[in-house]
Amino acid sequence: MTAMITSPNAQLPKPTLVPLLRLLDWVGIVEHSNGVEPDPTSGHCTDDAGRALGMAAQLHGDIAAEVIAESCLAQLRDSVVGYGQFCLRLDENGIPTNDAPSDDATARALWGLSLAATHPLPDSVRDASNDLLSQFGNYSSPYPRAAAHAVLAATILLVDDRNSEIGAQLLFRNMASVPRHNPERTWVWPEPRLGYSNALIPEALLAAGTLLGDDRLFRDGLDLLTWLVDYERSDEGHFSFTPAGGRGPGGRPGFDQQPIEAWATAEACQRAHAITGDPFWADSVALAAHWFAGRNDTGVEMWDPMTGCSFDGLKRDGVNRNQGAESALALIGTLHAYDLTASTAGRTEHT
Repeated sequence: MTAMITSPNAQLPKPTLVPLLRLLDWVGIVEHSNGVEPDPTSGHCTDDAGRALGMAAQLHGDIAAEVIAESCLAQLRDSVVGYGQFCLRLDENGIPTNDAPSDDATARALWGLSLAATHPLPDSVRDASNDLLSQFGNYSSPYPRAAAHAVLAATILLVDDRNSEIGAQLLFRNMASVPRHNPERTWVWPEPRLGYSNALIPEALLAAGTLLGDDRLFRDGLDLLTWLVDYERSDEGHFSFTPAGGRGPGGRPGFDQQPIEAWATAEACQRAHAITGDPFWADSVALAAHWFAGRNDTGVEMWDPMTGCSFDGLKRDGVNRNQGAESALALIGTLHAYDLTASTAGRTEHT
């Protein structure tokens, strides 16, 4: 592999949780916004609370970390609707909605709880996170991305404590649902089409392979991530992420592109760099981060300097100007992965 050269035209903000504060209310974190204005009537989604909790754990030194962690943890506790089951969202009054439960939402919550249980947050947050996790040892999903998030949660717990029973159960129950390769090499991706959070799948393979000392599993993850990064790069060298409707062989660029794709790619490539030290992966993280700074298919910035949040989507004619929780988290998560990787090489370019 050869390293890519990045020449961003705009600088990036430093990762901070402060922009999430505007999305908090007494229930938890508000899912959607109308422009910059949070819309509590859209509800408070379990997966947003889980991912915000996870980012608060990783950025535990941030001025807003404790309030974000406590608010989102409280939302998760209120979202338990049975032993080992979360509702999808709470309404504006803190009442579970009638939406069907979501494997993705539950697995993302487990990821956040695992980070909160193993990072230096207040003891009350760590203890409550462990208590919630204890209810979900039997969780399993047949869906690749939910299973991948559960595997990542498992590896977080097992790296912290090799005797973690919850971690071992989550790994055992979900590993088989994370696809490894496509035996028909005409289309390398292990699904008929790319979907959402695509890099999550190879990241789970990398994490599990490293934890288990399974070189073949690790190599499958690295090969799949290498293919994905190459496939989603444009001829001009920037990322042209899979749009919301998915992507099969050929057919690029596509719209709307979602910030969550940049986040998943940055985290997977940061993990690959941490393990291998290959500068190709550091450059790939930088490309994912600079997608927000305008190095993308339309050349427009995907974040709002006034709020510090990301726009909800890159469109053919500009941006979706709404600034919901997932998009805000995607920018923070991508910037954090960029800092973890690029700062070691002295490359960070923050405003």
